Amino acid sequence: MLSSNFSRSWQKGFTLIELLVALLISSITITALLSFFSLQTKSMRAENARRAAQITARGTLSFIVRELEHLGRDPHNSLFSRDNPALQEANEDNLHYRANLSQDWATDTNPAWEDVTFRYNPAEWEIEVVRNGAEVALTDDRGDQQKSYVPHGGLVFTYFDSDGNEVAPGGDAAARASIRRINIFLAVRGVPPWGYYDEPEVTLSQDVILRNVAN
Repeated sequence: MLSSNFSRSWQKGFTLIELLVALLISSITITALLSFFSLQTKSMRAENARRAAQITARGTLSFIVRELEHLGRDPHNSLFSRDNPALQEANEDNLHYRANLSQDWATDTNPAWEDVTFRYNPAEWEIEVVRNGAEVALTDDRGDQQKSYVPHGGLVFTYFDSDGNEVAPGGDAAARASIRRINIFLAVRGVPPWGYYDEPEVTLSQDVILRNVAN
């Protein structure tokens, strides 16, 4: 008798309430899984954008620092003076300098001018270097494949004299001739895929001691 009752109960299947409870539990589980995968995807996109910004920032800062080490190089000690310093312009978001990078110090009597400008281009949100009239973007150009960009205020040069006092940007020849150290501040933002608006920002800063300027 007991066996017959159990068989009839088994054959009845699930009740409507049991099905609704199972459906609710399944929905909660699926929603939790979707939220987890969505969070993981967003985190991955943010990390990729941050990594792109970091690569751009490090490469750009390294290039500027390396180039500024040549500022004022003058094998014949004949090109620059207090009235005509190697640092031709010293502004907050751009600087222009000259150097002679000739390798033949003994016989070179015609200075091979190296005329270099580092500047921020607000129209393209990028940092550019102009060498002897040739312009090159150091950071990503704007476009469909853009992975990072430099926001306004993302390139700042701060100048100091030999005593560590800050020299105001945009100064005259005498002020520019007194500059012995330049701090470079750089900020780059990563560009995540379309539809994701959190743009991670990477900031870097480094000092450059001007080794080739006159005392």
